[in-house]
Amino acid sequence: EKRLGVDLCDTPTIMKLDSLILEGLLMLLGTGRLEEIDGESESEEGTDNVPIVSPELSKAVSLLLDCHHYLQNVDKDIYSNAVIRRRIYASLTEYTPQILGLDP
Repeated sequence: EKRLGVDLCDTPTIMKLDSLILEGLLMLLGTGRLEEIDGESESEEGTDNVPIVSPELSKAVSLLLDCHHYLQNVDKDIYSNAVIRRRIYASLTEYTPQILGLDP
């Protein structure tokens, strides 16, 4: 965010970035992972690890979805639109269902 000089909450500004920069940014947004906290006692059976979705991961997923919605409302070159969508979809597939809010 600091290096680009762009507010990552401002989707229209992000989508106006150069296509190579935008594609790289979208690729970086797909590198998030779900953190897990070990149970208090590892010897207890049946205790599952508790998934934690950090604010940064939530922000990254929200930004990916916002970029997708933005593309639906903007007339862009069909090829560039397809490349950006492909990158958004590829980045979203890197997240677990817990992060995407699909699995409670």
